[in-house]
Amino acid sequence: MTMSADIPPYRILVVDDNPRERVAIRGSIEDEIPDCVVCEAEDVEEARQVLESEEPFDLVIVDLRMNNADEGLELLGRKGAIYRRYAQTRVIMLTAHPTVESASKACEAHADAYISKLWEDSTKKLMEKVRELLEQREEREDMWRQVEGQRKADEAFLAHRAEWSRKYAGRFLAVQNGEVVLVKQNHREFWDALDNMPHEQRLDVGIVEVPQGGLHNANG
Repeated sequence: MTMSADIPPYRILVVDDNPRERVAIRGSIEDEIPDCVVCEAEDVEEARQVLESEEPFDLVIVDLRMNNADEGLELLGRKGAIYRRYAQTRVIMLTAHPTVESASKACEAHADAYISKLWEDSTKKLMEKVRELLEQREEREDMWRQVEGQRKADEAFLAHRAEWSRKYAGRFLAVQNGEVVLVKQNHREFWDALDNMPHEQRLDVGIVEVPQGGLHNANG
């Protein structure tokens, strides 16, 4: 799995509150996939900061249970929707506490894989899934086209912030070339609708989550 010189390396984020687990996963990835940059986060809050401040990630590997709560699911939910701004990002949910309920919730939150740490050869299965998801990715140039679409969406929100904050408070917006093309309040309905968009249109769309409080709570 080798990148050409003009395409950035794969970017992978590992989110786990256990430092030994993070180091082990990172080491396995770097051994298997030389052309990659692996970042780490120890909890959901740090993960959000990384995901908001850095370039988009090809893959996020997140532990289900952190700090004695199902924080991994929270990262995939409404509050953590920021990282799914780039619809090409793939997600693997890991857990040492597998249940039918958590597997169902992970699926509903659009995780691409759910892997139990208790499975025999779980590390091998994880690496197989990592390679599979990266190889299944559409052309990586598509992601960078999405980056430009997101940049335009962010600029459009800044330009229309007062109007959109009044009109779309508490909603998710899909913005294309400065125009709102999709509005949903429920994040699951939003991602389902986004997934059903024609591929070429989806590449140019950026995602904006308008604060519930409107302009008063808008960032910036």
